[in-house]
Amino acid sequence: MIICEVLLAHFKESILDASKNIDPQKLDAVARMGGDFYCRAYGENVFPVPKPNTKLGIGFDQLPISIRNSKVLSGNDLARLANVEKLPDFKNLMSLSPQDEEELHRAAKMLLAEGKTDEAWKVLLN
Repeated sequence: MIICEVLLAHFKESILDASKNIDPQKLDAVARMGGDFYCRAYGENVFPVPKPNTKLGIGFDQLPISIRNSKVLSGNDLARLANVEKLPDFKNLMSLSPQDEEELHRAAKMLLAEGKTDEAWKVLLN
């Protein structure tokens, strides 16, 4: 209890959100990159990555090579895909018109940004 009170005394409450968690947009953090370079962690550069599930995900090794080597999907996108416990049910795949692989990866990336990992997998496995 005393530790919490001491920690709370070292920052302004104005950086907290309604749940009393630090809001990274209000914090406007700066990070040293090395040498004379710094970066600002603000706006679209700050993004959430869901905490790993408590069960073992399928892992990167189980990602199809075309997905693993995607020019569209980021490392964070791949981590979200690799974190699923199992692949979605093939019976319920989305019925999409045939598209090129890059278009499918872009569609999946948008779904991942919305936190819709299962839907992203369904698009990728189309």
